[in-house]
Amino acid sequence: MKKIIIFVVIMMITLLLAADLKDISIDGGTYTVNAGDTLRIYVNANDITQEMRVIAFQFDAYYDSTLIKYITHKPGDLFENAMLMANGEETGMLKVACSHWQPQEGNGTLVELIFTALAPGETHLQFDKFKMNSDTMTQVYDADIKILPARSERKKK
Repeated sequence: MKKIIIFVVIMMITLLLAADLKDISIDGGTYTVNAGDTLRIYVNANDITQEMRVIAFQFDAYYDSTLIKYITHKPGDLFENAMLMANGEETGMLKVACSHWQPQEGNGTLVELIFTALAPGETHLQFDKFKMNSDTMTQVYDADIKILPARSERKKK
């Protein structure tokens, strides 16, 4: 019985001392591109520790489909050999999910989202329901995007 109590106490202390996933910061970055150019958005995470045991993430991303068009995605360096899926079938919304068989750690890119810049303007790639494992992230910063006129249009003026 003593061994069970000691084990339970050790497990409780371990859980209390484990790093909180809410300490992780997610940042979409700031971008300036020309209309007609490829826009590569790097969704970055900071401060992932081994103790957090992060094996998965998922999020929805909303964007202005009159200004940018979703093309494809690539895994980032943090989840390089993971199962990554992105569903961009719904115009103006993208669902991303990723899982790995072992915990990931460090700072870096979770996923690279590739768009085409369609027209001049300013917009955001707004993240929603961002989770790591099953925890909802609280420090999530959208991607800010500024699209300038196409290079050929600027030369004509």
